[in-house]
Amino acid sequence: MPSPVCYCQPRPHRPEAVSCLGGGWRTFGLILALLPGLAGGAAPSSPPFPGAPAVLNIARAHDSAASDTAAAILQRAYALAGLPLRLEPLPASRASQRLDAGRLDGEVARIGPYFDAHPALLRVGPPLMQVSLVAYVRSDAGFTVRGVADLRGRRVGIVRGLLQSERLVAGLDRVTEVTSGTQLYRMLAAGRLDVVVDAPLNQRRHTAQLGLRNVVAQATLCEQPAYHGLHRRHAALAPRLAAALEAMQASGELAALAAGVEPASAPLLATR
Repeated sequence: MPSPVCYCQPRPHRPEAVSCLGGGWRTFGLILALLPGLAGGAAPSSPPFPGAPAVLNIARAHDSAASDTAAAILQRAYALAGLPLRLEPLPASRASQRLDAGRLDGEVARIGPYFDAHPALLRVGPPLMQVSLVAYVRSDAGFTVRGVADLRGRRVGIVRGLLQSERLVAGLDRVTEVTSGTQLYRMLAAGRLDVVVDAPLNQRRHTAQLGLRNVVAQATLCEQPAYHGLHRRHAALAPRLAAALEAMQASGELAALAAGVEPASAPLLATR
């Protein structure tokens, strides 16, 4: 059986990714020009952008604390850019299908390889956050996971449609895919799985919701940046949104939101 391959090494920015970064005062001046509401200091939002659609329907992953965090970042960025945002919670694989059919205006956050697999999606601005995948086991597991190779022969669970997870476990023959993270941890607690591969934000939420105290992290298997994506039909809006994200990055607001307390409302991760 072939060895599992991890495709999670961060990839360099593709030239087509929309960014306003140019360095130094030139960059800051461009951000102020695109987002005049920032010129007088921090502003809650910018006026509506002329010519923008009535609403932009952006998919977020349901039942995902990591996606909630990215969504909170985007709510701020869209307000700064004066763009109308509607977040639509969808299962990961269904969001991909709707994007490919042209029935979505974008997705909250995706890893680099997802954009390669779905060329209708345009990567916008700096990364929203780093998405880590960690191996979680019960405290009485009796084995240790130090890397991807240690997953071989184990019953491994992932959320269906998450490209990062699917590529990580490619080549393993005892993988279970489910539709929600809550389901994963119920199966782990019941002894139906040996290992859950998930993001730390998700693990903390689901184990707290289920009252599980015997789930422990054993190894970080993969880490990759996640970016916001707009459908290419909205390419004209991308520079303005990129400028908002870059302004948030420069002020430290983006990092604070990415590392902050989990949003109270429910949604990287990337899907196939």
